[in-house]
Amino acid sequence: MMKKRMVGIAQLALVVGLLASACNNGVGKEEATDQQDIMQQQAKADSVRKAFEADYNPVMKDLAGIRDSINGMLATVNANLAKMGPDAKERVQHEALKAELLSEQTVVNDAIAKIDDATEMTWGDYRAGSHAAAEQAKNWWAGLQDGKAIVGKVNGGQ
Repeated sequence: MMKKRMVGIAQLALVVGLLASACNNGVGKEEATDQQDIMQQQAKADSVRKAFEADYNPVMKDLAGIRDSINGMLATVNANLAKMGPDAKERVQHEALKAELLSEQTVVNDAIAKIDDATEMTWGDYRAGSHAAAEQAKNWWAGLQDGKAIVGKVNGGQ
């Protein structure tokens, strides 16, 4: 009788072991599938992030560079205005340049503020406008540097 109980217990242990093994195999496969899904989603998210950064970073760099250039030129114009008397003949030109710089500074700062918090999820909403703003600012700055704007007159045609 004791021997039958031992065989029965052994058989029960074997059945429980097989059931546990079957359950674990199902869970293991499910976990592996979940892990693969997570890895695929992470790869897709990484790809979207890279594409966003490749588009966003140059636009922000352009706008920030132009903003810094405007700030530098504005400081120079302000310094020149501070040295001039109220009736200096160049004063009108310098004030006109200052007004133009301030106007463009506002445009650039607004563009930067608008897209500053963009993410890969929202970039589509801002992409076209940000590229257009950066291009417009670059063209304006290039024109200013080429003497097409008031600065040519202010700096004696230089």
